[in-house]
Amino acid sequence: MNNDFEEIKCAVCESRDNKTLFNGKNLNPSIYVAICKNCGLIYLNPRWKKEKYKHFYSNDYDNIHRDYLIKVDGKKSLQGRAVQISNRAGVDSNFKNYLDIGAGEGSVLEFFGNKNSNAVLSAIEPSEACHKILKDKNIKLLSNDVDSDWHLGNENKFDFIILRHTLEHLLDPLSVLKKIKYVLSDNGLIYISVPNMMMPRSDNLLKKSWFIVSHTYYFSKSALLSLISRSGLKPVKIIDVDCELWGVFKKGEFEFRNINNYWQQRLALFKHHFKFVIKYVLKVFRLRSVKN
Repeated sequence: MNNDFEEIKCAVCESRDNKTLFNGKNLNPSIYVAICKNCGLIYLNPRWKKEKYKHFYSNDYDNIHRDYLIKVDGKKSLQGRAVQISNRAGVDSNFKNYLDIGAGEGSVLEFFGNKNSNAVLSAIEPSEACHKILKDKNIKLLSNDVDSDWHLGNENKFDFIILRHTLEHLLDPLSVLKKIKYVLSDNGLIYISVPNMMMPRSDNLLKKSWFIVSHTYYFSKSALLSLISRSGLKPVKIIDVDCELWGVFKKGEFEFRNINNYWQQRLALFKHHFKFVIKYVLKVFRLRSVKN
């Protein structure tokens, strides 16, 4: 292992007692997936250091995960995401200040700006390719680094904050959630969605489609709620549907007893693998039947 990697503790319970689930040292890039024995959180450990991730998101991420930037039909699908967020969160028409963390090229913010001519739109986005697009859309780039001190000077400012499939990319999600609480207005809302580690997609092996270098954490509902409770926030609602976990949150006290989810998470992984094997066997059987 080279100097680009570092060992970390669990973001939920801060334990360093973990078990390796997947050793992908021969992949390009290499990834190492572990599960916390104390709470059941799945996360990359060891993982790239901050500077390696900073370079990756500034220069390489778009080429791998944002091919829609060069597709003609990309705008339509991204607007669909914005409509979904708006419907799920029940965004107040009186909201003025919007912040999207991991905003990409700003299509979600653009949607809210078109709905409300008085909206003030801000973004946190590391991609250099997206920065010019955000500027052209009159979206303020608050920071290119979510781990910076972007929150200072913005106390109680934002009415609606969006983290659509962003939290699983962060290096220190609890720290970021605390900053979000600091900048959230008293009546403001936060929308968060993440891949659901208790119900991962069953169309492929996890090590081929689910575990990737850019996803540093793999949340269950209990892991997400544990972070929420520690950050000074509370849930308005939280829903798990298919392979996605999403919720709406606001400021407030919320007590959540952190439980050891280790064996429940291992059982979910076993069920996923079993379903995949059954689907694969049935597919092979059908193909052979057609040939015969």
